[in-house]
Amino acid sequence: MTITASNAEELTATIPDQTVIQLTVGNWENGSVINEKNITVYYGYSLEQPLMSKIFEQNNKKTAYLYIYDFPDGMTSALNQKFAEFKAAGVQELILDLRYNYGGSVSSSAALCSLIPAGISANSPFIIYKGNKNGEK
Repeated sequence: MTITASNAEELTATIPDQTVIQLTVGNWENGSVINEKNITVYYGYSLEQPLMSKIFEQNNKKTAYLYIYDFPDGMTSALNQKFAEFKAAGVQELILDLRYNYGGSVSSSAALCSLIPAGISANSPFIIYKGNKNGEK
C-alpha cells in the first residue's frame, strides 16, 4: 500500500499491532522515487532473528560472512535457509562471527554446527565431554 497524506495516520495507527513490517523505501528525486529497496522492520519483541550475512569474492574464491547474535529456540529454519543461499552462491569458505554472541539454545547451536562441515548425520556426536586429570573420565 502506498502511503499518502490521506492514509498516513491510519497506517501509522496500525503499526503497534504488527511485529514485522515489510517496507519499500527509496530516494525522492525530481518528483519520483528512485533506488528502491525492500527492508524489514521489527517492532517490539520478536523471536525472529535476522541473520546478518554477506558473500564476497576474492581471488576466485567465494567467502560467506555470518554474524549470529544469539541462539534462540526455533532458529534452525533460518539457519537452513541461510546456508542454502550460501550453497546456491557457490560459497567455499565461511567466516562465523560469534564475538558478541551470548549463547542460548543448545539445539539451535547444534543446528549451526551440523550445517558447517560435510558428512554430518543424525548419529554424529555434537559434544564429547572428557575430564582432565582433575575430573572424572
